[in-house]
Amino acid sequence: MSPGALLFLLLGVVPADTDEPREPAPPDDPDVPPATLQKSAEGSPDGPLLMIEVRGARAMSPEIYRAVAAIGQDERVDERSRSLAEKRIRQFLSRAGYELAAVSVSVVADEHDLRKKRLVAEIDEGRLGKLIYRGAGSFRTLQLQLEFALPELIFNRPMLDRRLQEMSERYGIRSYRYLLVPGDAGDSGGFIEELSINPRLSLIRPGEAYDLHVLLEPEAWETGLKLSAEVDAEGLAGGMLYRSTDFLIDETRWELEALVGAKLGTGLVDRQLRVLFSRATLEAGWLTPPLSGTTLRGRAAARGAISHRKRADLDLERYFRTRTEGLAALSWEAARGLELELGFGAELSTRFSTRQKEGATTELPDARGRTIRAFSELRMTLVLDPDELRRDMRHRISAKARAYRDMAAADITAEARARWDKMLSFGWHELRMGLAGTWLFGPIAWPDEEPLGDHLRGVFGDLLFTRKVASATLDLRISLARDVFKLGVFHDGAVYAELDSTRTDESLGLANSFGAGGHLLILDAFQLSAFYAFGFSRHGRFDHGFAAVFEQAF
Repeated sequence: MSPGALLFLLLGVVPADTDEPREPAPPDDPDVPPATLQKSAEGSPDGPLLMIEVRGARAMSPEIYRAVAAIGQDERVDERSRSLAEKRIRQFLSRAGYELAAVSVSVVADEHDLRKKRLVAEIDEGRLGKLIYRGAGSFRTLQLQLEFALPELIFNRPMLDRRLQEMSERYGIRSYRYLLVPGDAGDSGGFIEELSINPRLSLIRPGEAYDLHVLLEPEAWETGLKLSAEVDAEGLAGGMLYRSTDFLIDETRWELEALVGAKLGTGLVDRQLRVLFSRATLEAGWLTPPLSGTTLRGRAAARGAISHRKRADLDLERYFRTRTEGLAALSWEAARGLELELGFGAELSTRFSTRQKEGATTELPDARGRTIRAFSELRMTLVLDPDELRRDMRHRISAKARAYRDMAAADITAEARARWDKMLSFGWHELRMGLAGTWLFGPIAWPDEEPLGDHLRGVFGDLLFTRKVASATLDLRISLARDVFKLGVFHDGAVYAELDSTRTDESLGLANSFGAGGHLLILDAFQLSAFYAFGFSRHGRFDHGFAAVFEQAF
């Protein structure tokens, strides 16, 4: 059987079983045009096909659609041939699993000779706006986006079922389902509807009628590997969080988190630019099965961290600090989105390689190089809209309080931290708001002071430190292309207790950070936000710097 006959058997144009004798032309016969087809029971032409103009086709070539339409070159271009071509193409796409496809065939007069007419087929094979994997960690999401993306992002149910089955077998995903949800067709959300390098490579695609959501093992405890990165006043840091279940005992949960960072910096003495190690953290946690059929679990955790900082306010060129702690706690999921925890533990802190600037005039306050402290901790996390699809847009409130007792000096210190994040949307535009506060009580040593750079984007990372601070942030993001690309402006402000060099007197301090930002949605799954900031403080200090965050959005 010739390839052409096989194609038509698959398309359903020629009956698979027929007693009518056929004698296909030899494939090497130069006298037979390559587009010549045998006469079928459905009236397919036995001569060359009409050159129908095909627009919008992505999944298949125009030649296939001309073959499916099966309009002969010698046939009249009229309403009958138009209707027949449209019907055949639509039925073919439906049988092939392109359930969202739309076909429109029209008769168009030649612009040079109005007596000549041609058929134009407008074909939308059912392209999707987004393919979103929900319930997977960022690394698994990246794998799925790269390995199991639909060709040209066109919805074909048999192909999708086959690809998802392959995905399930390869990665051991026990359950999944998918949903077609309304998309963003006809809504550019800004100024840029489409941006393409070439017809096959689009940086920004137009919105489509439907998005496809693939839901993977929806669980209260989200498992898998999550990746993140950020640039702040301490430099560039990359982090990973891995979560899983059933370690040692069924129904247990465990997690492992790591972060490492570096920064470009200059010494306070030689002012030479160099790459400096800035921080590293490793933390592990394990949760018991639910106690007595409740949502109460025991939790054990261990954490180790090392940091390398400089303090311009104390004329410190560098110092290293390690902190190692263990924690035993009770964790209670009081309601969906609400988690409470009460715990007790101990912390070992050491400081070494402390080097002050040569000729420094600031006397370094007393602080022991090694301390052991017992602590108690109370923590609360509340997500008010856990069904919000965008993880980075959820309404959150978090609070944490710790009380320390120094095992050697018997001093008691405490810290309290709280944060609120909220997003308001105006079409595709958004306004992000936040409040944060840190309060440190008791005889706080200077290594435990709060950097103002944790509250003000990109500035004052090694210049300003405090024991009490309240901050607010406003971040306006204007859509240029739906949720794919946005530009914005931001302003962070802080009120804090400014310390003198002896760390004994406090005065009112004010500082801010403001600038512009760009926000890009990558692979329909990850959000990259970059900012450039300028900052001023009440007493005339000025700083500027870059900040960025890369995180999973869906």
